[in-house]
Amino acid sequence: MARVLIIDDVEVARTVYAASLRKAGHDVQTAEDGNKAARLVDEQKFDVILTDLVMPELDGLELIQILMKIQDRPAVIAMSAAEEINQSVYLKAAEMMGADEIVSKPINFEHLNKLVADLCPEPAG
Repeated sequence: MARVLIIDDVEVARTVYAASLRKAGHDVQTAEDGNKAARLVDEQKFDVILTDLVMPELDGLELIQILMKIQDRPAVIAMSAAEEINQSVYLKAAEMMGADEIVSKPINFEHLNKLVADLCPEPAG
């Protein structure tokens, strides 16, 4: 089980991604913008951060810059549903900034669950 933070300014996206990950057994919290997410990251430890890139206020790219400075940083999955031509630019920028995975929205739930599982394998025992 991973502790996951989902950041997306679209409520329905946060809700459906959270439901899918909770069903897979993960502890999930959500934030509607990068500012709230940054506060949560300061207060709690997360294993995986799933962030939209295009958001008002503090966007996903700015949030990734903050996350990369954390000593024991969480894994970062960047996602975007921006216009097709810009989407690849945003996702490439996120990858260059250190995102562990990049995905286009909408995300297939099976793929999302696999990404989280791959980034947070269960400890051997």
